[in-house]
Amino acid sequence: MWRFVFIIFLGLAMSQNTDYEDGDYDDDIDDLFKGVDDDEFYESSSATQGKETGQKFLCNLNLDILMRLDKEELERTALELPSLECLEKVPLDVFRVLLDSLRPTTIANVTSKDMDILHRLRLEQLQEFAMRKEVVLASDPVVVVNIINACPEVVALVDIEAVEKFAGNPEFVMNISDSAIEFLMKDDAFAHTIVSLNKTLVAKVVTVRPQIIAMLPTDDEYFPTKSYVTYLMEDPKFLSLIPYTTHVYLAESKFRKRLTEETALQVIMLHPTLPLSLTVDGIVGNKKYFTTESFLEKIPCRILVRISSSMRLVDRLPTSHLSSLARSSRVWSCMPVQAIRRLMKESHIGQKISFANVKAAAKTMSKAKSLDRRVVLNMMRYQIPDMMTWDNFIELFN
Repeated sequence: MWRFVFIIFLGLAMSQNTDYEDGDYDDDIDDLFKGVDDDEFYESSSATQGKETGQKFLCNLNLDILMRLDKEELERTALELPSLECLEKVPLDVFRVLLDSLRPTTIANVTSKDMDILHRLRLEQLQEFAMRKEVVLASDPVVVVNIINACPEVVALVDIEAVEKFAGNPEFVMNISDSAIEFLMKDDAFAHTIVSLNKTLVAKVVTVRPQIIAMLPTDDEYFPTKSYVTYLMEDPKFLSLIPYTTHVYLAESKFRKRLTEETALQVIMLHPTLPLSLTVDGIVGNKKYFTTESFLEKIPCRILVRISSSMRLVDRLPTSHLSSLARSSRVWSCMPVQAIRRLMKESHIGQKISFANVKAAAKTMSKAKSLDRRVVLNMMRYQIPDMMTWDNFIELFN
């Protein structure tokens, strides 16, 4: 047919100014179509038509069309889709059948083609996706994290096995948005998921991204996992799964306001040198653990001696902390006289304490320690000169 059309146009053109001898006309026609194969032409036309059909497949998809396709044909069509345009417009009943009819690996391959489509899907579609365990398990972590960031409320619908799989992926945990985390921490439905997670996995998540814990409310605001978080942070086994550096971070963060004395005691028992790693702000923020006598009474002497023997820590303690510690019978009773001698010689506490503090310390510690010759000499030689400020001088006469 197409040759016939070309022949007509060619004949009209030639009839205007050209006279042909016998045979010349046929030669020209053959030259015109030299190298053009009939099968090649039809294949090209069919491919173009197929591409257009593929582009419109999701836009025109309904239940009747879907049910007429056998499984293999549907798989092939899905994998050949150039894009997921119109997927968000697919009716929910059709979307359900589509998810149930395709292999999970096929869905994973298709969704990974167009990550942006996940931000356009309707909530009900994302819920259907999240409820299919095998589909979620087969999905690319990037796809899943995009779903969580776009619609965190669907996470509670995800099977616990799938949650554990992705939560164990450090890169996945790091890519969850802060806004999604804030939502999940306040989501009653997700609280049931957290409680069901293995403690080791929860500790791993906290280690990878301690900001998750630090983002929890610090006032009296209610959040569903409040009691469970308190339980975990008082569990010695759970605390032992969290590394030293993470404990330091949490002690420095606003989360310290949520720490109970029991938690602080457990952490000190696990990591006796933790106070040595705190910044000045961290020391100030955790003042109650440095100055509360009832808390200090619970700390073993060996740990107190180790902490108080660190000149680097002692010299960073604010005056208010030193004033309280000067009156601590627990601290002085634990410290051997050798440690007190060293404290008087190597520290710079004279720049911060007053004569009232010295008097209080002398009254609190035993006479054997307060009147020890080297303790007194070191105090007079290394600390008293720093204490001779105008304020301290006036204090002597009041």
